[in-house]
Amino acid sequence: MQDQAATKDQTFEVKVRDGYLWVMGDNRGNSSDSRAHQGDPGGGQVSVDNVVGKAWLRVWPLGRAGFIHKPSTFEVLNDK
Repeated sequence: MQDQAATKDQTFEVKVRDGYLWVMGDNRGNSSDSRAHQGDPGGGQVSVDNVVGKAWLRVWPLGRAGFIHKPSTFEVLNDK
């Protein structure tokens, strides 16, 4: 189980470099997302070259289930 103290209510400020992504977990208070890896090489940022898939469907919560709209900010990933 993830240590909630690592990310719960953690404030941060980061500028994401070109060609990288900042990944937020779906369970913000208990996710080992980019915030939990700020001290690692890369500062928690993930190279777009390491992206192997994209979310296209949300199944939870049931009231928001459906296809996920792709915003234009992800056009850089279209070639993957």
